[in-house]
Amino acid sequence: PFDGEVKKYPQFRREWLADIAADDAKTIFTTDAKKISFILSYMKQGTAATWAQNYYEAITDVTGAITFKDSLRAFLKKLNLSFEDAGQKERAYAEWAEMRQWKSDASGFFANFEIKMAQAGISTTDINVVLPQVKRAINPDVQAAVIRNPVKPRTYNELKAFVIAADANERELAELCHRNRPAFIPPPRRLPPAP
Repeated sequence: PFDGEVKKYPQFRREWLADIAADDAKTIFTTDAKKISFILSYMKQGTAATWAQNYYEAITDVTGAITFKDSLRAFLKKLNLSFEDAGQKERAYAEWAEMRQWKSDASGFFANFEIKMAQAGISTTDINVVLPQVKRAINPDVQAAVIRNPVKPRTYNELKAFVIAADANERELAELCHRNRPAFIPPPRRLPPAP
């Protein structure tokens, strides 16, 4: 159950979205009213329970009949306005803009990058924003590989695939250099002069 705590809302939203999406054959959630009712059924505690009660009261007539007036989209807009963290997108954008790959591998970096990007409301299709940020965030050796590449990636997915491959190559090269580095040989000791 969702209790209305703002920091728990993203998890609550992911859970009911997954449940509704799992109904591939559209045999359970056949209407917006059923989807809305399902979501409301998990709002049983705290301010969420009060919100759900107020919503039900607004759609119940004097005879007790319930008529869902909102589309799912309109309902979700009301829900989001009530429970989304107002500054979350701005904070996520700031964190996304400051992200750097550092020592993580490219796959791990992109997983975190995409989470922050989604939280900030940025789409991978917004290439004028996303591609320059990827290029700033990746490690310098991989940046150099992107620059030297004669075929310039035009989409986010093309750049991502190239960066992951280039990062793997750079890591393999670093490992080879490390393994083939000569062992430390101490300099010969100077013998004291003969008496």
